[in-house]
Amino acid sequence: MTQTPAEGQVVTVRELAMLGLHLWREYPDLYKIYSQPDFTWNKITQKNRNPLLSMDIGADGLKTGFTDESGYAIVGSASQNGRRVFAA
Repeated sequence: MTQTPAEGQVVTVRELAMLGLHLWREYPDLYKIYSQPDFTWNKITQKNRNPLLSMDIGADGLKTGFTDESGYAIVGSASQNGRRVFAA
């Protein structure tokens, strides 16, 4: 199955990292959702596909994905010793 973004949709890696930082700062209660290992809605459970969560490095996360053009991608963050880092 071909995975392509919508026509004209272009987002830089920097913009994705900035989005993560914005969500963490402005919506801390909602940001916690990204660290859940799974989520059930309407009796359907979806596993969180973020591989950083199981690495015990203080990671939560934001988004994983794949497109034919860019390949696999991840946007996430981790916090240790009072310091948080966002990566894309």
